[in-house]
Amino acid sequence: MEKKYEKKFILFFIIISSIVLAQTNDPSDVSQLTFKVEKYQGSIDNSPITMLLKFFPDSNITGYYYDKVGRLFTIKKLNEIKSLRLEAEQIELFNNKNEPRDTEIFEFSSNIFENNNTLIGKWIHKGKTHSVNLTKENLEFDWRLFRYKSIGYFNNSPFTEQTKYISIIYPTILSSPKLNAIFLNENNIPDKIMIDFINSTQSKYLEIEQNFGENTSGLEDCCWEQNRKIDLIYISDSILTYCDVEGEYSYNAQYYTDFISINITNGEVYSAKNIFKEDCVDTVLTLLRNKYKNVLQQEGTNSYDNDEAPLSSSYTKDSNIYIAEGGVYFRERLYKLADYYDLFLSYNEIKNYLKNSFKTTIGLK
Repeated sequence: MEKKYEKKFILFFIIISSIVLAQTNDPSDVSQLTFKVEKYQGSIDNSPITMLLKFFPDSNITGYYYDKVGRLFTIKKLNEIKSLRLEAEQIELFNNKNEPRDTEIFEFSSNIFENNNTLIGKWIHKGKTHSVNLTKENLEFDWRLFRYKSIGYFNNSPFTEQTKYISIIYPTILSSPKLNAIFLNENNIPDKIMIDFINSTQSKYLEIEQNFGENTSGLEDCCWEQNRKIDLIYISDSILTYCDVEGEYSYNAQYYTDFISINITNGEVYSAKNIFKEDCVDTVLTLLRNKYKNVLQQEGTNSYDNDEAPLSSSYTKDSNIYIAEGGVYFRERLYKLADYYDLFLSYNEIKNYLKNSFKTTIGLK
């Protein structure tokens, strides 16, 4: 059998696209698409909501919205011919056995891929229907999408074919040099040359494919497949929350998901240590554990309904903490590959335990 490659080589295939032709099932739904981030404010009937949507070149739509309490709901486009309907699900839901998923539907009167300044439609949940009216807001930063794929072949390794996939939503260096450096760094991108190239382009969407060839030393000799995705979750005037998902497949599979909240002005990463008063962290954790005592596993007891849930004691001052509009989420899981459980405490519940500096940042009196 002929070798795939006669010698080691590196090949770049670059897609730089300000306008990408989407692939859809309906010719009438094919339009000139690129990546974009849009933020909408409005209401379900008289209840205020804010929606953050990310539109991808393959016609996919994902995002989050938050309600009047300030809790996060995930959003995805339903698999259908036209881009008219979105499905939403509260992030603070738990996979207890025999419990159906509690989903919501947003159904709009026109294709949401169009450059609509307003979105009008209806919200459907548990057999009830309410009107939805949303108006586009201007975003402070110019958001773009970078994707990187690589492949290499090793003759003398248990991982003979190695692949890597990276997807990052990032702000341009002109709109925010500090945030750009946080998202585009050499822990996320192969090298500084590539970072400089990404920042030199004017495209909303950039994809690079790199083939390292056979017997290469260009990749780490560690696993068959590595994936990383950095996604945008929540934006306010002072706080930005994003999600960093890392997964790898070798002798076994593992993945980690960190939700990270940062101060937009100075890049400070938020944790329990700089959100809560030092002498109040234990009080906050006790409040959290008590609020979710019927969800979390308790030491010394067995439950058939929540055997995948973390233990109450899993939530500590070192737990993954992130910020939404109306409060703070605490994130843990029972074991590697188990589902994460996101527990929410509203600012009304914890305002007496917050540091004054954090209250000032979020505008809480």
